Amino acid sequence: MNIQIINKIPEARYPVLLSMIHDSFCEYLNQGIVFTCSNYTLEDLRNKVLSGVCFIAVDGDDILGITSVSDIGNGVAYENITAVSPYAKNIGIGTMLYNKRKEYLKTNKYIYLKSDTAVKAIGSVNWHLKKCGCYIAGYQSYHSTNYYSFVFREYMGKCSFYIAIYLRLRFVLSFLFCRICKTENGAYTFIGRIVSTIRNII
Repeated sequence: MNIQIINKIPEARYPVLLSMIHDSFCEYLNQGIVFTCSNYTLEDLRNKVLSGVCFIAVDGDDILGITSVSDIGNGVAYENITAVSPYAKNIGIGTMLYNKRKEYLKTNKYIYLKSDTAVKAIGSVNWHLKKCGCYIAGYQSYHSTNYYSFVFREYMGKCSFYIAIYLRLRFVLSFLFCRICKTENGAYTFIGRIVSTIRNII
C-alpha cells in the first residue's frame, strides 16, 4: 500500500467519496443509529464536507478515509465529518487523518475543535475520548437525527483544571435540560414546549 493524505480530489471522484462515507456508517445504521451523513447527497458532500479543510486518505484510486473541519470563529473549529472505509479499518487510517488534522489546527492557532456524536455510538464515543483526548462539553438533540449526542471539545493545548471543571458542569446542566426538554429527534417535550414559549415571551 502507498497511502497518502491529500486535500482535494477531482470532482469526478465525488461519488466514490460519497459512497465510502455511506459505507463507513453502515455499522451504525445496523444498530438503528441514523447519522445524518449516512444519507448525504452530492450536494451535502459539497456544502457540508468539502467546503471545509479536508484531509483525504487515498491509496492509488482507492479513497480510504476523510476528515473535514471548518472555522466557526473565536479560535474554534468544528469537525464536519470523520469517516474511514470499512474495508480499511485497523490499518491506521484514522490515526493518520487525526494527526494531519491536529497538525493543521495547531499550526493555525486554534484553541479547540468542537465535535459531536451519538451517545449510543460506542465506537465513535471511544474514539473521541481515548484517541482524540476530548472532553465531554455538552449533551444535545438535533432535528433530523434519532439519537441524543455528546458534544466534545478537543483542546490543542493543555486544558486547565478550572476549564475541566467548567466543562463537567456544562455537561451536567445540558444533560438535564436536554433530557427534560427534548426527545431524541430534537422535538420539544411537553415541558420543553412550555420553556420555549416562556423564552419567546421574554
